[in-house]
Amino acid sequence: MNIEYIKKQQKQLERKKQRAAELEAKKEAARVAKMKAEAREREEKAYRKRLLLEQQENERLRRQRIQREKEVAEQKWDNQRDILLAQSTHRRGEDDRLEEIRFIIQNREPSRETLDWATDVYNNEFKANHIGAHGLVGYWKFNEGKGTTVQDLSGKGNHGTFAAISGDTTDLPTWEKRHGLRRR
Repeated sequence: MNIEYIKKQQKQLERKKQRAAELEAKKEAARVAKMKAEAREREEKAYRKRLLLEQQENERLRRQRIQREKEVAEQKWDNQRDILLAQSTHRRGEDDRLEEIRFIIQNREPSRETLDWATDVYNNEFKANHIGAHGLVGYWKFNEGKGTTVQDLSGKGNHGTFAAISGDTTDLPTWEKRHGLRRR
C-alpha cells in the first residue's frame, strides 16, 4: 500500500501543481489583458489629445487666414481710395487751371483782341496757387508790387527780371530770360 499511497499522493500533488499553474496562467493572462487595455486607453487619450490640438491649430490658422484676408481687403480699399483722392486732386487742379483761364478771358478788356496772360494775372491779382503742381518748371505770380525781380515760386530758382521793350521805358515790361529754365 505504500507504493500505491505514494503514487496517489504524487498524482494529487501533480494535479495541485497543474491547477496552481493554470490559476497562475489565468492570473497572468488577466494581468496582461489589463495592461493591454490600459495601454489602449492611453493610446486613445493621446490620439484624442492630438486630434484636439490639430483642431485647435486648424482653427487658429483659419482665423489667421481670415484676418489676413481682411487686412488685404482693407489695404485694397485704402489703395483705391488713395488713387481716387489723387485723381480727384489732379482733376481739381485741372479745374483750377481752367477756372484761371476762364477768369482771365472773362475779365479782359473787350478792346484787347489778344490775351496777355502776365498782365491779366498781375493786374487782376488772381489768387491761383500752383505751387507743388506736377511738372511745374516755373511759377511767377507777378505780384511783387515793386522792383524789377519776379520771384519763381516753384522752388526751382527760375527768377526773372522786368526789362523795357526795345529801350522804350514807357511801354509794358517784358520777361527777360536769365539763365534758362532749370528742371530740378
